[in-house]
Amino acid sequence: LQLPPLSWSIAVPGGKARQVMGNGTQVFVVDHARKADGGIVATLVRQRELPGRVATALPPLLMANGRKLVYPSGTDLAWLDLETGATGTWNLSAINGRGFSKNSETTVYLDAGTDGSAGPRLFDIDRATLVHVRGDEHADGTLSPLPGRDGWVRSGRTLTLGRGAVASGEPEPLGRVIAAAHDAGQVTQ
Repeated sequence: LQLPPLSWSIAVPGGKARQVMGNGTQVFVVDHARKADGGIVATLVRQRELPGRVATALPPLLMANGRKLVYPSGTDLAWLDLETGATGTWNLSAINGRGFSKNSETTVYLDAGTDGSAGPRLFDIDRATLVHVRGDEHADGTLSPLPGRDGWVRSGRTLTLGRGAVASGEPEPLGRVIAAAHDAGQVTQ
């Protein structure tokens, strides 16, 4: 199997010897099997093109039980359905979204905002909703993902590893949150 130079690889959960691999523009789903002589055979399952470059040196987030790849694209958050090839983008730059980290198979933990409403949020990738995160203990420092797994690291006055953030309040549709940011003049340019 010949592939171009790759910059990341993520194991697909579920017991199969499957990896999602890629670089800034392409994604490959590859199965691995051990031969009787101990060698390994790699088989290309599918190949996809990324419509926007992955805007980080870190690997994308593998979500939806290995079906969806979520990744920063410019200052937004983009997605690729690995099965269908469907793609899209969530305009999280409008609320200064940053530090995108996998919280669960359907939620991304992120920091958002630039004013008194700034702080950690959960973004539901299936419903396109945002909700605040319970507790203030997660709000100090720079948020970064833990590559290849659920969770995040926050470095500030202390170093905090976290996972499984809990929502606080009712989720709001992303469009409503962005409109409110526009109305308040908080949108980043």
